[in-house]
Amino acid sequence: MIDWPYFSRSLLQLRYRLRAAFMLSLAAMLAAMSMHVAAAPIKISGTLVAGGNVNGGYRFSPDGSLIVFKADKDTDESAGIYSLASGGGAIIKLAGSSVAGRSVSADFVISPDGTTVLFLGDLATEGVDELYRVPIGGGVVSMMTGSIGVNGEVREFGANATSTRAVFTANRVTAGVTELYSAPIGPVVGGPIANLSGPLVLGGDVSSFQISPDGATVVFIADKTTDGLVGATATRPTWPQIRAHLATRCGLQGLAP
Repeated sequence: MIDWPYFSRSLLQLRYRLRAAFMLSLAAMLAAMSMHVAAAPIKISGTLVAGGNVNGGYRFSPDGSLIVFKADKDTDESAGIYSLASGGGAIIKLAGSSVAGRSVSADFVISPDGTTVLFLGDLATEGVDELYRVPIGGGVVSMMTGSIGVNGEVREFGANATSTRAVFTANRVTAGVTELYSAPIGPVVGGPIANLSGPLVLGGDVSSFQISPDGATVVFIADKTTDGLVGATATRPTWPQIRAHLATRCGLQGLAP
């Protein structure tokens, strides 16, 4: 014997499920269509100085709300970094120099939390690339590498996953010797710079590095103990470095070593 009330309920549930599946499929098709419908392009770089170009990196912030790009927009042959809303709007100059020949160089990095832009530039001394930070919405540009000699330069750099430390290679202390360092990103800049690679053999150099996904460890390639014999080494920040970093981040001067 057929249980008609149960049969009716089953048909009603099936109807609701089919309708829900149809609506989801329709929404997916509409989303796919919107990605393929051509829209009028928006010029986001604004007016460039005569001879100027968008001549380097450009990328979205992690949440997609902002675009950061590099261009010699205001002074020819002197690149700066700019940001604006991804849909267009007012352009904010984050960093750059009005002196021809001095500019933001190479590429830039947006911190994973989307608050800070790290970049190289010879803003202080012509021909000497140093590492700087600036808030992605504009603000004070701060040098992160401390004092570098006229023959020094920063080569490679990045930010850890928690956006608390910048890691970089530089021949900062000894000309011709590339070592691995980290420095606090903010909000207070100017904290202790940690040498992560430790002592290197005479002629040794750090050639590259990789930051772990959790931001706690750095693996680097170096001829650390024997010149010309390259190996991989992992390093974590020491407790004095962590304690000094907390003092800088939190303003707890009593924690400083």
